Amino acid sequence: MHRSSSTPCLSPTGRDMQQRDKSGPIELLGQSSSLDIMKHMVKDIVKAMKMGIDPIPVHSGLGGAYYFLNVGGESVAIVKPTDEEPFAPNNPKGFVGKALGQPGLKRSVRVGETGFREVAAYLLDYGHFAKVPPTALVKITHSIFNVNDGVNGKNIQKKKLVSKIASLQQFIPHDFDASDYGTSGFPVTAVHRIGILDIRILNTDRHGGNLLVRKVGAFSEVDLIPIDHGLCLPEALEDPYFEWIHWPQASIPFSEDELSYIENLDPARDCEMLRKELPMIREACLRVLVLCTIFLKDAAAYGLCLAEIGEMMTREFRSGEEEPSELEVVCLEARKMLAEKEELSPRTDLSDNEFLFD
Repeated sequence: MHRSSSTPCLSPTGRDMQQRDKSGPIELLGQSSSLDIMKHMVKDIVKAMKMGIDPIPVHSGLGGAYYFLNVGGESVAIVKPTDEEPFAPNNPKGFVGKALGQPGLKRSVRVGETGFREVAAYLLDYGHFAKVPPTALVKITHSIFNVNDGVNGKNIQKKKLVSKIASLQQFIPHDFDASDYGTSGFPVTAVHRIGILDIRILNTDRHGGNLLVRKVGAFSEVDLIPIDHGLCLPEALEDPYFEWIHWPQASIPFSEDELSYIENLDPARDCEMLRKELPMIREACLRVLVLCTIFLKDAAAYGLCLAEIGEMMTREFRSGEEEPSELEVVCLEARKMLAEKEELSPRTDLSDNEFLFD
């Protein structure tokens, strides 16, 4: 786990390394009890792989992704290798040119680091509140993965087994995504719960294409499943993208259950859990998580609705210029106040009636 933060892709070169590697074709990384649900699914995939059932490459999107199947030929998981992300060295779609660890699609999310963010969103979704599909980091070995020549970004692979670190997420059968469906039919509870998660993790990429719509019941009722969380938890306050911000459901006040859930969130506990489960996560990402969670808790306790909270986190364009969000303004003011306090702090011995506050 620690090694993968500096070299997220185990080198596919060197036959001796491949021969020494005696682990199974899929190895779950992490200790959380939340990952127990993945073990049965991994067994099904490994069984299908041994029967010669190959994964199917996903042609949409900018990064490399693969549907892994069960023995019945049904998609059960989607796998995204960390070194096939947009701009990463082994991207199969021509979006190459950066080294792992450099700024990626978003300035505050580095190339090769979206995979652990997918897992973080699942681990932070306590009680399956927002219905993020089960997601884990894995070391996975298969010949379908892409390997480029390292210079021109051209595929040089000749069907050799390649071991990679990847995110593996349960595939959820669905009928549409939210961009193909009228938003008025979405349940208020589903929109609120996904919005609460998006605010906590400062999701910079919540659009209709990564909200799956699944029909439930006999009366055209639907449910929403949030996926694709690779651009959450940036290293600095970014401009988030919340597609739900103008949906009517977001202007309806939170329910008592939702307010209770928000009140019980503990950002210190969140950080402790993520440091244990994802040791490669950067402290800057955890600071953003703490900040946004505190902001959500205070705003909800004050009586603001989801849309109002989201708008306070979103930057505005005025006269072609990007203005800082209200949350960013508050942070800048806090930093200024702290600097002024430090300037005014007495450096000499204090008399009995003076106090020095931390």
